Amino acid sequence: MDKRPRPFTAERRKAEVTGTSIGITNDDLMDAISDLKDNVNKVAGQMAEIAAAPPPPPPPEPDNTDELGTIKQDVSALRAVDPDDDKLVLARGELKTVTEITDKSANEIMNQSDEIHVVIDKIREDLSAGNTDKVESHCATLEEIATNLLMACEFQDLTGQRLNKVSNALLGMEDKIGGLFTALDIAEGTGAGGLSAVTDDDQRPDTDLLHGPQDEGEGISQADIDSLFD
Repeated sequence: MDKRPRPFTAERRKAEVTGTSIGITNDDLMDAISDLKDNVNKVAGQMAEIAAAPPPPPPPEPDNTDELGTIKQDVSALRAVDPDDDKLVLARGELKTVTEITDKSANEIMNQSDEIHVVIDKIREDLSAGNTDKVESHCATLEEIATNLLMACEFQDLTGQRLNKVSNALLGMEDKIGGLFTALDIAEGTGAGGLSAVTDDDQRPDTDLLHGPQDEGEGISQADIDSLFD
């Protein structure tokens, strides 16, 4: 193949201006076309190799083994090894006992209050009849009733101890759940808030009225209620 140097564009323009020949032959043109074809084939082959090559492996995923292990430990810590010693089970039992003790004490206080009215009525009857012989007996009865009332009021100490246990259990669970929120990068909750006096499956038509007692300064005041009857 003839390897004579080919004229550049500037040389061709000069030849056009001067009217001289630059010596380009058909062989030169065919050689240039052949070289161009070889270069195109070479580039096409390289592109085919690139297309046929397997894709690069994906970047390695972050290792969350330690983080997941911590989360599992926190979740497992919410449940006791012994189901009978589970904090939620024990807290529910303590609240049930508090309800029973409070109910019993309230009934005792009301019963003893009724007894006071009975004794007072008897005293008034005796005084009206001029009978003072039973005054000492009535006083002894009132003294016994006062003692019973004091004993009934001891429920506050018993329930206070149990409620402290429940409060501590809830605080511990709150810390654990807060740790889970942090580990899972949860910034805000999506659940409904507040406390309910009824269960979700309560079908009574007046469940929306059973909100229970309100804290001081909240809910409807007694003055607002009284104004309805003015």
